[in-house]
Amino acid sequence: MDAEDEMMVYCPIFQKKIYDGDCYEIVHCGYGDIKKDMHPEIIDWNATIAICAKCRKN
Repeated sequence: MDAEDEMMVYCPIFQKKIYDGDCYEIVHCGYGDIKKDMHPEIIDWNATIAICAKCRKN
């Protein structure tokens, strides 16, 4: 496993592997700490927060 793979986590929202930093960013967008327009592809933030809470990779 190389260093890039170690920084990747499976995201149930996007249904693919993303960088763990992106995961952290999505969570903080959901809670309003970061502007939500950074991820315009996410429409239902309430559902996103619920999915992230179940995931626990953030």
